[in-house]
Amino acid sequence: MLLKYKKPAMGGPEVKRVQEALHELGYDLGKWGPDGWYGTDTRDAVVAFQKKEGLKVDGKVGRETWAKLDEVMAGDEPPFQEEDDNVIIDIMDKYPNPRLYSPSRTPNKHVDTVVLHQMGVYVADTAYRVRSLNGHIALLCSGDVVLVNNPREFIYHAQGLSDAVCIEVNGLYAGTPDRLAPQILTDNMVEGARLIKNWLIDWFAKEGLEWRYLCAHRQSKDSRRSDPGHEIWKRIAMPWIEELGLSDKGPDWCTGSGRPLPKEWGSDYTAKY
Repeated sequence: MLLKYKKPAMGGPEVKRVQEALHELGYDLGKWGPDGWYGTDTRDAVVAFQKKEGLKVDGKVGRETWAKLDEVMAGDEPPFQEEDDNVIIDIMDKYPNPRLYSPSRTPNKHVDTVVLHQMGVYVADTAYRVRSLNGHIALLCSGDVVLVNNPREFIYHAQGLSDAVCIEVNGLYAGTPDRLAPQILTDNMVEGARLIKNWLIDWFAKEGLEWRYLCAHRQSKDSRRSDPGHEIWKRIAMPWIEELGLSDKGPDWCTGSGRPLPKEWGSDYTAKY
């Protein structure tokens, strides 16, 4: 989406995200600050940012300016933990709660499940870009991990499975081996998933909770039949289930409008994709 100054003024969450980034970087947004409206102060701040970063100076936020904002913001984020080439970046409590956050059901007292998702789209592979994630943990295509929201916070991310910890994998992945998709799961991402697994083991223990189940978003929503996809399930979920003694709730299990796990995702499953 191209953001620019015009009359009547453009407004909305995307404008506010740009403003918040510019404000955090020290650019002047005038007396109203990050108000969600693309006025002359925002245009001038964008121009100043573009000049400093050597971009085309037009006062508009297109693909190039978005990417540079993400790059600059991500460069200021310290790693929470580092192992080999992968890092865990903790931005919990740094940004406002996501759109589907439920304060009335937070803290979530009975967490025993983790749900794997794929985002279904590739977004800029930075912690700053996933700061408004409607979930708890993001696995980036680089293999880095972002702790976005406290797993005790209730977020509507998976319909009847929303009382679970949500892991979102950046990108669009094939539902079955005979389908093509823009992204593939890399060894670096599998290593990043290992960091998530270890972090979750510690988190459940510290919270005095028992991690019992690992589910797929597909199991709670019919339109998400490819979520998280065969690669993610085979290379991340199934090894976790075997190693930690977790349950996927059974080959025929689903809730609401969801679908059981399909035969293309493992030899124990019999459901149609």
